[in-house]
Order: sequence, then structure tokens, then C-alpha cells
Amino acid sequence: MKRILVFGAGKSSTALIDYFIENALAMQWLVVIADANLQSILKKIDGRASAEALQLDIFDEATRGEEIAKADFVISLLPPALHIHVAKDCVSLGTSLVTASYVSEEIQQLDYEAQKSGVLLMNELGADPGIDHMSAMEIIERLRDDGAEITSFQSYCGGLIAPESDTNPWHYKVSWNPWNIVRAGSGGADFLMNGNVYHRKYEQLYKESNLVDIPNYGTVAAYPNRDSLKYIDTYALKNAHTVLRATLRHPDFVEAWSLLIDLGITAEEPVIDIANRTYQQWFLETSKHIPGGNLQEKLMHLNASKKAIELIAYLQLNSLEPIPLEGKLPAGKVLQEIIERVWRLQPEDKDLLIFHHDIEYAISDHAHQIESTLTVKGDNAEDTAMAKCVGLPLAIFTKLFLTGEIKGLKGVQIPTDRLVYKPILAELKQFGILFEES
Repeated sequence: MKRILVFGAGKSSTALIDYFIENALAMQWLVVIADANLQSILKKIDGRASAEALQLDIFDEATRGEEIAKADFVISLLPPALHIHVAKDCVSLGTSLVTASYVSEEIQQLDYEAQKSGVLLMNELGADPGIDHMSAMEIIERLRDDGAEITSFQSYCGGLIAPESDTNPWHYKVSWNPWNIVRAGSGGADFLMNGNVYHRKYEQLYKESNLVDIPNYGTVAAYPNRDSLKYIDTYALKNAHTVLRATLRHPDFVEAWSLLIDLGITAEEPVIDIANRTYQQWFLETSKHIPGGNLQEKLMHLNASKKAIELIAYLQLNSLEPIPLEGKLPAGKVLQEIIERVWRLQPEDKDLLIFHHDIEYAISDHAHQIESTLTVKGDNAEDTAMAKCVGLPLAIFTKLFLTGEIKGLKGVQIPTDRLVYKPILAELKQFGILFEES
């Protein structure tokens, strides 16, 4: 009996937990789901056998270490900043780990010790990053095997809302970690475009978004995502004149979100005591660096368009209702509470995840282009496209690792090896996660 330990039972865990439980009997697995919220675990397990619920404070070092020591494999669906606690224990206790998050500097620093211990720390194996990496590498290496030289690589991904569930002016609802939504793009972005390297600060990203046409969907806005430059080596694109990874949103969203950044209400600093404050008081205190005595005046100072003003009004930042939070919090945490409430997925709502690669290449000095697109629609507010695309790659990798079909990997890795991406992409097709090329 193999013991699988999952940290986190949040929005993105549904498909992963279902996969493990549905395959547990045949594969001889015991699945332990650990989370601070016991009710969240029990809801996901739904009384099914082969799964155990473990209420756990991730900062309880003793219990955390005991559970990792008993596990044959560990999956962390915790917020990215918390992976390091699990990863350090995994390295010291000899247990391999997989996450859906970007490789942090702290995680990368564990590479030497993980290599020595024979422990695998697989990262970036969710939707974005994850499916985007694997599908891109499948195309790139297939073209390269045919003698192609990749000259331009542009990759886009966005968690959106299905048209039939699109009922608010932002054209967006929360299907994944809301704090990550608030802070998306906060680290700025670096990318290569037409032979020039560009560095964009947070305040520039949304203002300089471009429009992209997605086959069988329509036009969306795209803004650069993090550091695209590091994937030049990862994808072996040293002769490409363009390397860009970008995030997709509705054009109206991008315009209005840029104003929220300018107003300072997406920020982690300063920290404000919000006790007994209304949303209006919080907003005026947070945005005091922008001239104007009220929301309308501040938006006029920022030259906001009529459409952007409509979207920001939808968030009810002028509300005289008290904020249902306590203590000293950064502005972004109050905004998080707002968007979780006003952008909530209703029970039958369907989210939509879009992946799109645009790759130019040359064979014998003849130029070619290939576009590869995937759209995945959720079933409802619980069984979302986001949960499928984050959870299924992690679950499939876990199975392949425990059965020995994937072996020989150790240290800090991402899923760009054929050994990893080919079997995962093959099984994802069984779940309807299949790219179409043109």
C-alpha cells in the first residue's frame, strides 16, 4: 500500500483528489488529505473509502514531519510561499514532492541537497505553469526532430469565465487562489520581442497589454507573465528573436485593473488597521497619494474611461458598510475579500481555461508558423476547468512516479523532459484536455 500525502484542499484540489480516490483500490493507494480546514477536506472526500482527512496546521513542524516521513510521495497545493516548509522536510526525510508552482529561489537552493538525497522536487506541473510547458515542449521538440529552427515563441494562458456564465462587467470570476489574482503581475515581467529585451514594471504591465485572437473564441488582452527570458535556455530557443509568455484577460478587465494598481489597492504595503472602518474609509486612506476627495475625483485624475469607471463602481469601493475583517492588513487583502464576494462562482457557473501557442519556425530557409490551442470548460463551481488543469497533471505524475514509469529524476525539476511530458499529455487526452493545431 502506497501512502500519498496531499497538503491543501482548496479550490484547485478537486480533480486531483477525485483521481486519487477513484484509482486508489486498483493502485493500492491510501490518500491522506491535510488541511487546516477539516470541513473542506471532508467535502472533497465525500465519505469515499481509501482517503483520510487530517486537520493540520502547516506550521506544526512535528506533525508535518511525522506525516511526510510516513508518506511515499507528497503533493503540495499550499500557497506558493508555504511550499518551502514541506520541501525542506521532504529533502531531509527522503520523500519526493511535486507542486504546481513556479520554482522559487528558496526551492532552487535545495537542489544540491535533494540531488545528494536522491529526492525529486518537481515543480511547475499544474496548468500555467505546467500544461503550457509540456505542450510547448512537445511541439518544439517535434519540430526540432524534423530539422526546424524555432524563430519565435509566444505562449498564452488565462483562466476566464465561460460565455454562458459571464454575468459581470469584469468578465471574470474567481476559480483559483484569490490572493494570487490580486497580486498577479506584481513582480513585473521580462521578455524578448523582435530581438530586443524588455523589462516591464508592475505599473506598466496592464497598460501595455496587446490583443490576441484565439481560434474559436475571440479577441482577448494579453500581458507579459513573469520572466520569459529564463525559458530561452529551458526550451533551447537561443536563436529565437521573440520569446514571450503571457496571461490572458478580457480587454475591459485589463484596463480597469491597471487603475486599481494606480490607486494602490492591490498592494502589500502599507499595512493599515482596518478595525471599524468602512470600505469607503479604507479606500480613501489607501489611495490618499492620488488627488481627489472621493472615488470619482480620483478616477477623473487618472483619466479613467467610462467603461473602466463602470467596472470599478461594480466593486462598491464607496460602500459605507463595515469591512468584515480584523487587524492590520495590506490593502490587497481587503480587495481580495471584495473580489471573492463580488466575483464568486455561482454553483452552476462554468469557468474557462485557454492555452494558446504561436510558434514560428524555419526549415531549409522556408518560414512556417504553427498555432496550438486548448480550451477547457468547467462543469460547475466545484469541478472547475482550473481544478482539472492544475490537479490532473499532478495526479498523473504521481501515479507514473509510484509505478516506476517515471524514474531517474532527482533534484529540482520542471516537466520539460520527454520522459515526463509525453505520458502525461497522453493521459490528459482521455480527460478531453487536447490541443488543436493549425
